[in-house]
Amino acid sequence: MHLVTPTLGRNPLTMLRTILGFIGLPGGYPAHEIQALKDAQESVEERIEYVRIQSTMPQTLAYGFTTWITRLDIQVTLRLVR
Repeated sequence: MHLVTPTLGRNPLTMLRTILGFIGLPGGYPAHEIQALKDAQESVEERIEYVRIQSTMPQTLAYGFTTWITRLDIQVTLRLVR
């Protein structure tokens, strides 16, 4: 699902209805549609936080594979030296 945030330049009527709906005034979107927008916004924010956390930690599989290759290389080198 692709959400496009309404702006005054793109679609002023949609922007006005969204603002009226959030405030709760007549002419705006119904409460259940506003709640769906809020839920979608929270979902997007949670996904952004997840990506932010994952970007700061090493990927477990990649990290394990790299250390495994390094250990294998050391073992082969030691056997060749002996």
